[in-house]
Amino acid sequence: MTSPDRRQHVIDTFSKHLREHGDGAQAVGWGSDASQAKRFSVLAQIGDIQGVSILDVGCGLGHFFRWLKANELSVDYTGLDITPEMVTRARAEHPDGVFENGSVEDVVSSGVARFDYVFASGIFYLDVDGGYEAMAATLRAMFALSNNGVAFNTLSTWADQRDAGEFYADPAETLSLCREITRWVRLRHDYHPADFTCYLYRQAL
Repeated sequence: MTSPDRRQHVIDTFSKHLREHGDGAQAVGWGSDASQAKRFSVLAQIGDIQGVSILDVGCGLGHFFRWLKANELSVDYTGLDITPEMVTRARAEHPDGVFENGSVEDVVSSGVARFDYVFASGIFYLDVDGGYEAMAATLRAMFALSNNGVAFNTLSTWADQRDAGEFYADPAETLSLCREITRWVRLRHDYHPADFTCYLYRQAL
C-alpha cells in the first residue's frame, strides 16, 4: 500500500468510525473513554506541560484537548488530523482550540512552526503496510517539530490477545527505533496490558 493509499485508508476508516460512534472514544479507535483517559494521563507525564505549546498529531475530535482542560492544564494547543470530518467536528466542539487538517509531514514541510511538546495517541493502531518504517518516519517528523520532546503510544506485542486489523509494536524494537532519533528515551509499559508509551527528549532530564 503506497503512502497516499495508506493516508486514504486512515481517512476512510476514521470517517466510518465517526459515523458509527459519534463523539465517543470508539470514534477514534479506543475501546472506552476510561482507557483513552488513562493513555492521555500517561502521555502528559512526559514533563511539566503547564503553559507550554503542544501539537497533538492525530487529534481526532479533540479529546486530548478536552482532557487537558478538565485536568486544569492550560496549554497553547494545536490539533492536527488528516481526516477532514474529524477536524470540522473538533473545531465546532472546541472553539477555543486550534485544529488543522493535514499530516505532521505537511507541517514539517511548511517550516513555519515548532512546539514545546508533540504528542500522538493511537495514530499507529491501524495495521497498514509500512509498519516500523512508517512509524519511524512519523516520529522523526514529530521530533523535528519539538523543542523539548515527543510522547506517543502504541499497541504492544506483549498483549494477551490481538485484534485483526490492528498494528502491535514490539516494545524492544520500538525503543531501538526511538534510540536512532535521540539517546534520551523512556518507555512506559506499566499502565495497560496491551499498550505502551515512549517519551523522546532533546536532552537529559
